[in-house]
Amino acid sequence: MKRTTLYQIGFGLFASVGLFIIINRAMKKKMLKQIYDELEGIVGDREKKRIEKIMNGTLSAKLSDAFNPLFYRTIATKQKGNPITRELAREKAKQIHTAWGTFDQDEEKNYGAFRSLPTKAAVSFVAFWYNKEYKSDLFSDINYKLSDDEKKTVFNIVQQKVSL
Repeated sequence: MKRTTLYQIGFGLFASVGLFIIINRAMKKKMLKQIYDELEGIVGDREKKRIEKIMNGTLSAKLSDAFNPLFYRTIATKQKGNPITRELAREKAKQIHTAWGTFDQDEEKNYGAFRSLPTKAAVSFVAFWYNKEYKSDLFSDINYKLSDDEKKTVFNIVQQKVSL
């Protein structure tokens, strides 16, 4: 084979791989946008009706809503404001994160952080800042880092909170 033929084959492979990567990224972005739209409650009348019932006080938010980092956004847009300030949410996220020790954890610090939050929407706002600051999901970290009894305590604290 001639050298020019090898160059042409190499360039063709290089272009094909590059095109595959570009198309793959575009498809991922489109798929993620659809998922995010669904999570934010933009898609689906059933979810919109459920949020309206929570706003009216006829339905209590679920525990999963409290740890959903996007739940507070839905509430904030309808309420015209966040349940707590950004600074307080970031402070509580930091308090929770620093309470996870390598070998020893300060459970009371975690319990105190969750007890001081007034609503499930506030917990959601802290979960948002926890995710943003530490690139980790608060609910997953609780499930991974706490024992069953400690998880139950945290979930009971959050479950007793009012929705808004």
